[in-house]
Amino acid sequence: MRHRNSINTHRRQRDSELLKAYRQQVTEAEHVYLPEVLEHVVSMPTKRFWVSEERATIIIKRMMRGDELEGMLPSNKEMYREILSRVRGYLENHPMDSLSEAVWQVVNGPAPRFYMTADSARVILHRARRLCKTDDSMAS
Repeated sequence: MRHRNSINTHRRQRDSELLKAYRQQVTEAEHVYLPEVLEHVVSMPTKRFWVSEERATIIIKRMMRGDELEGMLPSNKEMYREILSRVRGYLENHPMDSLSEAVWQVVNGPAPRFYMTADSARVILHRARRLCKTDDSMAS
């Protein structure tokens, strides 16, 4: 659940990685069928979880208190469940670390997928590709 006026501090980095994954999939595909390509892209591993450490800590604390995260998108619930699972494992191995430190370590580690829908990826890629074209024209 995104809060009004919230800012994704890693947006540019996420968009860049998503665009790179998209280009890789298009290059490797025999036939480019956009919905299928986007499904592959969002299922690809990524170098981190695309959520801020602060927001993840807030949500993980809620989950640890038993909050069911009503109203949250299924992909976000899945992401936070994965983060929670990894945080619990991290804290078992590092019992002296704080919850915030555990979340920081997990969120900044590799994620198994982008945790977004193909439709969300399409919107982000459209914006990212448009920005790339604008940046290229400004550089000329």
